Parts: sequence; C-alpha cells; structure tokens
Amino acid sequence: MNWKQKIIVFIAIVIIAGVPSWLTTYTQYLNNALFSIYAIAVTAVSAGIFAFKTKDKKRYILLYTMGAHQLAFIIKMIIDCAADPTNHNMAPFEMITLIVADGIFGTFAAIAGETFRKVSKK
Repeated sequence: MNWKQKIIVFIAIVIIAGVPSWLTTYTQYLNNALFSIYAIAVTAVSAGIFAFKTKDKKRYILLYTMGAHQLAFIIKMIIDCAADPTNHNMAPFEMITLIVADGIFGTFAAIAGETFRKVSKK
C-alpha cells in the first residue's frame, strides 16, 4: 500500500469507528458499551487487514490503527464537551482504556493477518 491508500484507510477507520458514537448523546454512550466494542473491533480488523496486505512492522500497524481510533474518540469528546463542558472529565482514563484494548486485540489481529499472509504465499 502506498501512502495515499494509507491516508484513505486512516480516514475510513476514523469515520467507521466514530460515526456511531458521534451520533449518540454522552449518556447513551456511557450506558452502552457496544459503541466502544464496535470501535475496538473495527480497529482490530483494520490492523489484521493491514498486516495481511502490507509488510509493515506490527508496531507501525498498531500505532496507525490506534491513532485513528484515538482521533475518532477525540472528535467524540469535542462534540460532547461542546454540549456540556463537564462531560468526559475522566477522558485520560477513557483514552488509556481504549489504547490498551486496541493494543491487545490489534496485536492478535495483526499476528493473525501476518500469519495468513505467510501461509497463503506457500
């Protein structure tokens, strides 16, 4: 993949992971963990596809996909805090939780994608 394709994929990850949470209120977001699970799944699947399609190192793939998810979350925070500045008063902990979850599931997906790429060449 060249850098133009990677930029398009980055934007796609941000939009696909972010739109469901952007369209909900802060209360709905807090009361339904499926929004975060969905975004983590999108990030992990993207990491697996990147590992399958490219020969980039896994750490770059993880940083790339986790950065896209964090950008989607930052946009969510901006939207929520514009409505009520007291929302997301635990934002650093929310971001750390998302980074850890993205890292764990993204690592498994990247290893699986890399393995499938190597097996499919044989």
